[in-house]
Amino acid sequence: MNTMIALRAPTLRTAADFLRPAALFALLTAPLVLLANALLTWQNRIVLRDGMVGMPEHLRVDAGLSKEMISAEIDKPFWAA
Repeated sequence: MNTMIALRAPTLRTAADFLRPAALFALLTAPLVLLANALLTWQNRIVLRDGMVGMPEHLRVDAGLSKEMISAEIDKPFWAA
């Protein structure tokens, strides 16, 4: 009875092994995802700052904001945090 196990030689992975369709898709869509996130963030800032324009006095006081702070926030460009 033969109890020997045949061992395979280790295989070297090439760059093509790492660029499978899923990985390639992720590499190609990553810039689009970053761009979409930036656009959504900017849109949220625009909506937030537009909502601050007519903020009632009692909400401003509850939030602990001064009129100068609100006007400074409203005057910022949409891409500024």
